[in-house]
Amino acid sequence: MAATRPPFPARSIVLPTILFSVLVLSGALAAQPSTAKTLGPNAFEAEAGQLHQRLQAIAAQTSPGQYPLGTGLDGVLRFAPGADWTSGFWAGALWRDVDLAPSASRINLAYNATVDHLGFERAQTHDLGFMYGESSVAAYERVCKAPTTSDCAKFRASGLIAADTLVKLARTTGQGIIPLGARTCSDCKPGGAETIVDSMMNLPLLYWASRQTGNPKYNNLAKWHAGWVYRNLLRPDGSTFQAASYPRRSKRPRLVLHTHQGLADDSTWSRGQAWSIYGFADAGLQFRNKYFLRAAERNAHYAITHLPGYGVPMWDYDAIKGAPIDVSAGVITAAGLFHLARACEAVANTCRRSAYWAVVAGQLLKNSLKQIRKIFPVGILGDQVYTLAGRETWEDDGELVFGLDYALEAIKLARER
Repeated sequence: MAATRPPFPARSIVLPTILFSVLVLSGALAAQPSTAKTLGPNAFEAEAGQLHQRLQAIAAQTSPGQYPLGTGLDGVLRFAPGADWTSGFWAGALWRDVDLAPSASRINLAYNATVDHLGFERAQTHDLGFMYGESSVAAYERVCKAPTTSDCAKFRASGLIAADTLVKLARTTGQGIIPLGARTCSDCKPGGAETIVDSMMNLPLLYWASRQTGNPKYNNLAKWHAGWVYRNLLRPDGSTFQAASYPRRSKRPRLVLHTHQGLADDSTWSRGQAWSIYGFADAGLQFRNKYFLRAAERNAHYAITHLPGYGVPMWDYDAIKGAPIDVSAGVITAAGLFHLARACEAVANTCRRSAYWAVVAGQLLKNSLKQIRKIFPVGILGDQVYTLAGRETWEDDGELVFGLDYALEAIKLARER
């Protein structure tokens, strides 16, 4: 499937007025959902405690140098390689737990997990933003006012090395965008590369590097890359393609649009939609860019109006009724909606109804966290899908560490409203 490449910014986005009066289908969310216990300083107290218990249980099974990935219905905890895109989420989830209730024991656990994760900053993957934004940068921002101790200097250097690796990766493409990796992608033609919508979540590492160094090259790359995703992976109705492959060295290539984890090339994979909401909300705030923010609103509108009646995304928005839900998509979408509300409030005269996104986020988070296990073993956040019908079956319906991470972040954001 070929794609054209209109100039950036391609268009102004106007959301229909009806969006805010009929926000959902099938009764998934009320037109004016209740904010009771979903926003404010005491939001989700029980759920935060249950997730904390779950982190403690995972920690008891995790040795230094191991990076939890997830647990299947068989109760077996799986671990990821250190250079895997998910490897930083363990430290990230622990830092989110610190945010909710700081204590010496929680900080120590998160700190040690961060130190254990150092050393993969030069991995040739676009996912360094996930890997080190959630670990080294998270630690630095929370415990290091300046790189005055050896570990704080290491955390800062770690984040900057990872950001520099992203800059170098972008130089391997004729378009100057961040590819999935430095090598030809597995399903590309020889000399090919690809970029996926998930890449929007790696851009905050570049924002941080620009703030730390004052060097505009990081922000310049981030803005250029976000513009490319905006032009090529967003559909007019607010849905998203997951991936685009292209000849690596071409400056104006024809793109092949496809999916790795969705139902079909032209369907809308729900976690990818969540990445887009969150990523464009942050890009809109970072650059005070109305096009990025309106893209995030359009993404949000699509997601919310395609929820099933029980209010948690299916693993793909085009899946048939009764298909598996993906709680990770639910909590990431909720976190992204909170980011969108904050960005809309900060960038005046851009969004249609800024505060409403926070209300919707709180309700979506409530629906998603209903899946937390309330009996022993307490706190398992199941019903997450990594890749449905992929190479392994445990991940079709399990608990994934990035779902825990973003669930905890969303709780924090709900309490700040």
